[in-house]
Amino acid sequence: MNLRLVGLSLLITLGVATTAQESYTDEELNKYATVMKWVDQEKAGIIEYINSSVKDNEILSGAKYNSISKADKAGDLSSVDATQEEIEEYNKIKEGTNKKKAELSAASKNKIMSEIGAGLYNRLKKALKADENIKARYQAIYDSLESSGEVESEG
Repeated sequence: MNLRLVGLSLLITLGVATTAQESYTDEELNKYATVMKWVDQEKAGIIEYINSSVKDNEILSGAKYNSISKADKAGDLSSVDATQEEIEEYNKIKEGTNKKKAELSAASKNKIMSEIGAGLYNRLKKALKADENIKARYQAIYDSLESSGEVESEG
């Protein structure tokens, strides 16, 4: 009788453990990695937009842009030593950046829905935070995409 209880307990424990830890195929991880790589490339494009906007700007230097941006994030633009022209140039770049971020957000949602699906996306996102094995498999796939240059920007 005790052996049956031990066996039953073991089966229940294993059953609970396997249900809690979902398994993902390489194909699912590849879909997720492909979309996340695309998102990262698009984010890099936004950073490049900011850098080139500042670099090509005759009114606003990189250092001044950074100090205005820091003050803006702190909610204290009045604390920065900048001319009205510099603030206006900063605002133009910020407006362009915000537009690009909004476009990326919408495009990301569409790409996630069409290529991964919301359910799989949410489950994998959660699993990547909780399961080191899944995270390692995902990272290997992501890195292989990066080295192969397989993902291209749509922007």
